[in-house]
Order: sequence, then structure tokens, then C-alpha cells
Amino acid sequence: MQWSFVLLVCYDPRKTFIRLRQPQTPHPPNHEKDQHLEKDKPIYIEEPYPNTLLPRIPWVLTLLVSLRLSKWKTGHPSHDRHQPIPPLSRTAFCTHALLLALQSYLILDTTSLLTQSDPYFHITDTSITTPLPPQLTLPLPPTLHHLLIHHKLPPRLLRTTILALQPYALITQGGSLPTLPILLLNALHLWPTEWSPHTWPIFFGTLAAVPQRGLRGLWGTWWHQTNRYLSVPGRSFARWIGLERKSARAGPWARR
Repeated sequence: MQWSFVLLVCYDPRKTFIRLRQPQTPHPPNHEKDQHLEKDKPIYIEEPYPNTLLPRIPWVLTLLVSLRLSKWKTGHPSHDRHQPIPPLSRTAFCTHALLLALQSYLILDTTSLLTQSDPYFHITDTSITTPLPPQLTLPLPPTLHHLLIHHKLPPRLLRTTILALQPYALITQGGSLPTLPILLLNALHLWPTEWSPHTWPIFFGTLAAVPQRGLRGLWGTWWHQTNRYLSVPGRSFARWIGLERKSARAGPWARR
């Protein structure tokens, strides 16, 4: 519903959006230097809003599932200069999704074990700085068990880390496991390739962006960008009431 509002009210896709899609048959090289291009480098053609009805149907349906607007030019240079984003192969994406799902499962399992023995998560009047219980009968690695028993880890640090890791693991698992059945359908030619998750950017970016760019890297590169364009109404409203995009009064949603 919100995505439809963005496309119908905040944007004018029929005038400004251009779909980047691969042709059905590869283009032959037009001149000699094309022969030196990488064989696996995909070729894209630009497709504005079609004039006739039948081509409009896949154009519009593809736009509706493109929440991150990958392989679309929107008329905004900051977005368009990064398009199209090189896709992964099905095998590479599947491997990434399986490893991410396994990591998320291990995080959820380990943090669940810790919360079961920590009174902070069960007794309402327990302070976050309350020392950890002296006996933890948990099947944890010896090093981690030693750190917990001898209180080498500050209780506040451990508990806030648990509270941060659990939603992260739930979100990453939710962004990886549901893609696997779609990849299978695509491999069986039962799902369009352009609607397959392996042609979109991976759910989370590289963690190296955090030490390089700080909070901007954490929020703008590493964290998932599924809701990036759902914040367009905030920017549109700020612009409508006359607030500058980078002003403090416009707020973070209007500056994204």
C-alpha cells in the first residue's frame, strides 16, 4: 500500500522512470573494441514507459516488485549512476543466502541459551548492570563459558549485544530463507528471472562500510535498504512545506 502511494503520488514513473533490462538475444559486437569486452558482462537496454498496453503490463509489474529500484533509472543522479547493479549467479546467491540463514540460526540459538539463564530477561526488577549469575550450565564453548562465569564481560555490554543480535538475526533470516524457493522456481523456469532475488542487490551490504564511513556506512550501506524508497513520502512532504533537504528541521527521513 505504501509502495503504491510512493509510485502514484510521490513519483511520476511514466515520465521519469526507465527500466534497464537485458535483451532476449545478445547484441553482436558493433565494432572491433566490443570484441575485447568481458563475455559475461551483461548488456542492458533502456525501456521507458511503453506506449501500448501489452508491453506496459510486464513493465508495471516489474516496477511493483522492485522495492529497491535496482535496474531502474528514476531521474535522480545519485541513484542512476549506480545502475544497473551487477547481479549474482543463482549459485552464488544461494550460497550467500544459506550461509546467512545458518549464521542467523546460530545467533538466535546462542542468544536464546544465554537469556534462559540470565534473570535480567525473566525478572522485571533486575537491572541491566546486575552481575551475571555465578553458575551457568550452558553448552557453550569453554572460552565463552569462562568469560561469562568469571564476569569478564560487562553485564550491560553482554545484554545490549544480545538485544541487538536477536532482531538482526531475525531480519537476516527473514531476508534469506524466503528467497530459496523462488530461486528454485526460477531454476525450473517457473519464475521470471527479472523477478528473482539473485538479480537484485544482496539483502545486507558489506560490514566493511561501518569502520570506513561510520554511522553513514552502517545505515546507508551495511543495513538492508528495503525501506529506502518507502521513506520518499517524508522527503516529498518536507519539500512540499518548503524545508531544505539537508536541513535539521527536515529530519533524517527527508535527507535519505
